[in-house]
Amino acid sequence: MTATLRRTAVQLALGIALAASQGCTTWKGGVTGFLQNRVKDGLECLDMGVTVTRTPQFSFYLAVLSMTPIGYGKVDGMYYGVGGGDVGSCRIHYEHWGVLLYGRETVGWGNSLWDYPEFDPAKPETLNSQAVGPLGLILPPYDARPAGRPTCSKYFHFGYVGFVPNACFGQMADFALGFVGLDLAGDDGRKLGRWPWQPEDDAPAAADHPATAPAHRASQPASQAPERAPQPPRADASSRGSPPPAKPPAEPPAKAATRPLADLIP
Repeated sequence: MTATLRRTAVQLALGIALAASQGCTTWKGGVTGFLQNRVKDGLECLDMGVTVTRTPQFSFYLAVLSMTPIGYGKVDGMYYGVGGGDVGSCRIHYEHWGVLLYGRETVGWGNSLWDYPEFDPAKPETLNSQAVGPLGLILPPYDARPAGRPTCSKYFHFGYVGFVPNACFGQMADFALGFVGLDLAGDDGRKLGRWPWQPEDDAPAAADHPATAPAHRASQPASQAPERAPQPPRADASSRGSPPPAKPPAEPPAKAATRPLADLIP
């Protein structure tokens, strides 16, 4: 009994420490910014919409409470509905697989209401990835984002059309705690939540910041440097080391014309 209480106390303390490391809700932007973050948190509680692709694609995947992943799916197309903390139409890319004891979920959501940088399937830091299943909770890679689990995930797509009905219970807790000043998911002011040790996912490129533009231009290759003024031609190698040609002697100045003395006497 004592060992069980001690283990429970350690787990509770660890959970409190991780939640505290996420910090508090941000008031950047004043009341408007605070309310925008609460709206985004509320939209993250549920994914409900349809997927449409230009080419035939397939997905049959589901996981109950992130513990029983089964199936496979890979879709890259458009999404219409509520999803990824947004509502409307946006890009979507996901690739999921599971074999009950272990699975992987990777999804990227575009933008409709918000103006965050778009995801890139080739850049994991712009995607929401996590391991699921009993073994997924203890085996690496430990890349899950906060509040991403537990989730009832269901992704179905057959041919050109599919649908996504998800319930995100971790995000529901983040939504409720946001009104009392806690940011459980660490996603206030950003597209994706992150732990303090995870890389930034939506920092703008250096070229987008006017303050860093000169440094960006300075890093361009030398071939793009402005052209120099043309230089006068140099003497070829065969003439180097030889004395310069002698200048011709200057001619003496011409003398003024003289008149006979008799012409000067009246």
